Amino acid sequence: MSRVYQNPMKGGKAYKAEFTIGSGKERLRKTKTFDDLVQAKKWVHQLQVDFDTGTTFEMSNWKFVDYYWHWVKLYKVPVVSASTVDSYRNSYDHFCKKGLGNVRLDQLTRAKVQRFFNELGLSHESGRKDLTHLRSCLRDAVNDGVLARNPAGGRVNIIADPNLTKSDDKKFMAIADFKKTSIVKSSATLRIYS
Repeated sequence: MSRVYQNPMKGGKAYKAEFTIGSGKERLRKTKTFDDLVQAKKWVHQLQVDFDTGTTFEMSNWKFVDYYWHWVKLYKVPVVSASTVDSYRNSYDHFCKKGLGNVRLDQLTRAKVQRFFNELGLSHESGRKDLTHLRSCLRDAVNDGVLARNPAGGRVNIIADPNLTKSDDKKFMAIADFKKTSIVKSSATLRIYS
């Protein structure tokens, strides 16, 4: 049973909101304190709506990085190549080391995601891969009912370290070099089949 009541703790916020589902060993309870009675009632109402729409509260309390790795093992490892799993592992390391390591899923906001990319300090390609992995994970979290919305669903800017990001002229092989390589491969292939 959910309720809002005056906070018995002296010196704290005036109201305490409590949302409860289930009973006995299956009971799950969330509490939060508020200065405003209306805000406390809105919070309880929103939790009830989330519960009615299928949000999984147990997993929303997980750290983002723990959920991310759980998601990688469940949805990605069985179907992607080993090198792709390595790219997910690299993103996991970035998330742990660069500011998302202690953030719970239900506390993850668009501002925190953007702050992560502002402070990432890696190449643009690494940032792009991290954003793709983050968005995919959070999109599945919404689909699985763990989150009500995807905090990385909107526009997120990748702030890359220019010293680590290759310019376009360094990313691609010059046409003349490509033609030389193609000729060498063609002649080697001819020798093999002759």
